Amino acid sequence: MKKTLLFLFLALFSLSAQAQKETWKWYFGYTAAMDFVTSPPTILNDCAMYQFEGSSSISDSAGNLLFYTDGTTVWDKNSNIMPNGTGLLGDLSSTQAALIVQYPGSDSLYYIFTTNSGYYFAHYSIVDMSLNGGLGDVGAVKNQILTTNSAEKLKAVKHANGTDYWVVVHQIYNDKFVAFQVSASGISSAYVSSVGITLPNVIGQLQFAPDGSKAAMATYVNPGCTECETIQLVDFDNSTGYFSNAQVITTPHWQTYGLEFSPNGKLLYGGANPGYDQVWQWDLSSGNIDTIIASQLQVGTTLGDAGSLQLAPDGKIYVAQTGSYYVGVINNPDSVGTACDWNAYGVNVSPGQSQLGLPNFVASYFIEEPENPVAIIANTTEVCKKFCVNFTDASSNDPVVWQWTFEGGSPPASDEQNPGDVCYNLAGVYDVTLITTDVNGNSDTLSLPDYITVFETPPFPVITQNGYTLTSSPALAYQWQLNSVDIPGATNQSYDVLQSGYYTVLIFDENGCVNSSGLFVQIVGIDETSHEITLSLFPNPSTGAITIRWNAFADGQHLQIDLLNAIGQLNRTTQVSGSAHETEMDLSDLPAGIYFVQLKTDHVVASQKLCLTR
Repeated sequence: MKKTLLFLFLALFSLSAQAQKETWKWYFGYTAAMDFVTSPPTILNDCAMYQFEGSSSISDSAGNLLFYTDGTTVWDKNSNIMPNGTGLLGDLSSTQAALIVQYPGSDSLYYIFTTNSGYYFAHYSIVDMSLNGGLGDVGAVKNQILTTNSAEKLKAVKHANGTDYWVVVHQIYNDKFVAFQVSASGISSAYVSSVGITLPNVIGQLQFAPDGSKAAMATYVNPGCTECETIQLVDFDNSTGYFSNAQVITTPHWQTYGLEFSPNGKLLYGGANPGYDQVWQWDLSSGNIDTIIASQLQVGTTLGDAGSLQLAPDGKIYVAQTGSYYVGVINNPDSVGTACDWNAYGVNVSPGQSQLGLPNFVASYFIEEPENPVAIIANTTEVCKKFCVNFTDASSNDPVVWQWTFEGGSPPASDEQNPGDVCYNLAGVYDVTLITTDVNGNSDTLSLPDYITVFETPPFPVITQNGYTLTSSPALAYQWQLNSVDIPGATNQSYDVLQSGYYTVLIFDENGCVNSSGLFVQIVGIDETSHEITLSLFPNPSTGAITIRWNAFADGQHLQIDLLNAIGQLNRTTQVSGSAHETEMDLSDLPAGIYFVQLKTDHVVASQKLCLTR
């Protein structure tokens, strides 16, 4: 076979594998753009946007850019302004000026939510991607008022129902978080939570942990303070839309602009500016505010004012550095302390330039999926037709029930823990699925598409005889055998026989698949026996037991019956009385396929092909 090494497939899902591709294309700053189809991200040179602060971009489920916006203008995937795509009421100087949210239940409609730094309204517009030849159009729903009282804080997270979204703002100069449920029927009325401190300033990011369980809000306070209330932590119930349990993190700097949670939600990062140019970390795992504040640690410095922080599809956190050609990167954000690995020179976005903002996304796009405990081991994933595969369950969830499905296999299903001899009788590419259930009835499913490749078996070779020279029909490679034993060096298309016997040629194709044919050759003068054995098998094809019969020529001789598979390997052998003319053989334990039955005497060999079916 082409592949003979043990193939192990472990279904271990990580953030890099699970973060949704809607976030792959980032457009921000002064013509800066990155594509997370690669790691590190590829720099794009097609951004038409000059934006000092907030922006948002969205891709389709395959990672292809749909459109991007700075909150005032909407550009399509070709960086052309969409029809009706100007005059949105965001702002070039709003922390989270824009946020794109797909309309629940629609494949073509997208909301653009915007905030403004001048008169503190939040609005929404709708883009219809089915218009303008699939490039999109800002339709009749444009600059509709979401709320008349909003700071520059705008974020969204999935509803607990898995379909809807919560779009959240914070009102100016008070303690009110306001959540709007976005569903297939539209936008709900406001869910207002009065919790925490009175917001002293409109600037700074609002961020959710990817799982939606909590949020953090950055603020500015009066310059010169030594213990500044610049970060507020709150719990969020994504089934009701209400916030609770507000806690305030005091910092040694008077302004926090950007915030972001680690993928696992246990760490929080923030940027200190203006004039500090620092990145800080807090350990949230204790849940105790005094312990959280005591854990704060400066993990690095930035190349300019620390701007927005944003989790990315590669599981890293990126940090805007104002006026720099570099976007900083926290490489291991789930790691406590300096092990998080801050790098101010993370990504060079030149000729674009980083400013204060990075794209704003729905936080749930970055949820860190738990490890799927189901795992499958196969002894090979590529076989020739009529061959079999052995499967082993390597799951870590202590299953007690197994449900295997083998597309194209025989048997097609199994409830064994480690099913063996799953045979494939037709060439093709096939899926394998395993559902495991533990003692508590909890089930996990792993489906591996196109997991098993089955190659076509080459056709039976045709052997021609010219005197004592045997020649096979053309193939990639050959091996000649005498009485089922390889003849050393006999690997050419032709072979000159030297003695009487049963000659077989095995042919191989480019996939390592094998087929064979054989014939008996008698050399007069060396083997003086000229008699023949007549051998018959029935039923043929057979589903198991067969009867083997031969003529009386073999009387009184030593008889041996061998069963060989299609590539000449001996499966079983039996000795038979020289006076018998018939015997039975039970083959029900063998997989379906082509076999050869050989009857050997002291002088000659007779052979018949057997087709074993199931």
